[in-house]
Amino acid sequence: MVAAIVTYVSFNAIIKKAFEVGGPRIAKVETRLGGVAIIPFTGSGKLEGIVIGNPEGAKTPYAIKVDSIHTQLVPASIRTQTIVIESVKIANPDIYIEGGLTGKNNLTTILGNIQSFAGSPEHSKPRETQEGIAEHSATPPEGKKAIIKDLLITGAKLHWVSSLALGQEVAMPLPEIHLTNLGEKNNGMALSQVSSLLVAEVSKTATLALKQKHWMGSGVEAAVSAAFPTSFHRP
Repeated sequence: MVAAIVTYVSFNAIIKKAFEVGGPRIAKVETRLGGVAIIPFTGSGKLEGIVIGNPEGAKTPYAIKVDSIHTQLVPASIRTQTIVIESVKIANPDIYIEGGLTGKNNLTTILGNIQSFAGSPEHSKPRETQEGIAEHSATPPEGKKAIIKDLLITGAKLHWVSSLALGQEVAMPLPEIHLTNLGEKNNGMALSQVSSLLVAEVSKTATLALKQKHWMGSGVEAAVSAAFPTSFHRP
C-alpha cells in the first residue's frame, strides 16, 4: 500500500513539473498546471487548471486556459518508450488570439517557438537546472513518445483581439476538434510534435470560424474580411 501511494504521488509530481518546467523551455511562455491526478495502475486521470501564457508584449491574459482534461492511458505503456493514450478529452478551453489572423499573432508565435525547439540541438540533450538536477528528470526522457488514439476538444470559446477588429473583442464558440490515431504511423510523436499539432489545429479552427461565421455584425465582418487574402462571403 505504501509503495502504491509513493508511486502515485511521484508520478503525478513528475507530470506537473514536466508541464511547468518543460513547457516554458519548449514554447517560451509560462505554463501552469493547477493539479494532476493520474492513477498509473489504471491509466485514468484528470489534469486541472491548465494555463498557457502569452509571448512577451501581449496584452490579453493568456493564450489558452483549460479547466480540466480527462485522459485514459494504457497502464502497461507508461514505462515504455511510447506511451499509448486511449483518449484525451479537453473541455471548455478559453482561447485568445491577439493580432492578425493570417500573419503574426500570439498563437503563431507560440507555434513558431515550439517548432524551433523541435528542430534545435537543445531538443535532444538534457540541461542542468540551478539545483543541479537534469531537466530530463522533469520532462519526458530522450526518445519518449506518445500515441494518442482519440483526442476531443469541446466547448471551446474564442476571443479575438486585434486592431483589425476595429477595437472590439470578438467572442464566439468554436466547433469541436476531433483528432484520431496521432502518432500511430511513426510509433509515437514527441511532446513538442504533439504540442505543435494541437496549437496549429486550434489556430486553424479559430481562424476558419471567424471567417465563416455568418452572424457577425457588418463592422466585424469587414474587419475579418480585411485579415484574409481571399474575399469574405456569407454562407
